[in-house]
Amino acid sequence: MTPSGLKITPLNNSVPDAADVLIQQAYSLLPPIKITEWRVEVDKWTDFTRPFTPLKTGDLAKHKSLLLTPLLADAIHLGLSKMAESCSGTPYAKRAWLQAWHVRDETYSAALAALVNAQFRHPFAGDWGDGSTASSDGQRFRVGGHAERGGNIHPK
Repeated sequence: MTPSGLKITPLNNSVPDAADVLIQQAYSLLPPIKITEWRVEVDKWTDFTRPFTPLKTGDLAKHKSLLLTPLLADAIHLGLSKMAESCSGTPYAKRAWLQAWHVRDETYSAALAALVNAQFRHPFAGDWGDGSTASSDGQRFRVGGHAERGGNIHPK
């Protein structure tokens, strides 16, 4: 504690040089992909955009790639105006309309459930347990959800 308040000294990077070499080797094995291509690919695997429907009609979005723009803007806290500036071809007004009509708290909850359920169903997920606990920075917390593998997590 200092007279001007609490001072926290930043931690030094504790990653050994040998680990940096391995990290670079691992990255070199992955194909280069743009985040715009990756979100379309994830949607093909999980269909997480399905819940983003207009409240009145329930119709599926006709332009999924455009719908993914406001979702990405929210995810990276860029904002739709800045996102529209960085994406060519479609005016801000069209992206804003998609956001206003398709993106709501309940559609985000349902989309997140679709992503979590897809991860849970993947065989690789079983390597980290049965889904009855969650871990953050090595801390384990009991979570609700499923009694056995293959269950679903549903939004409330």
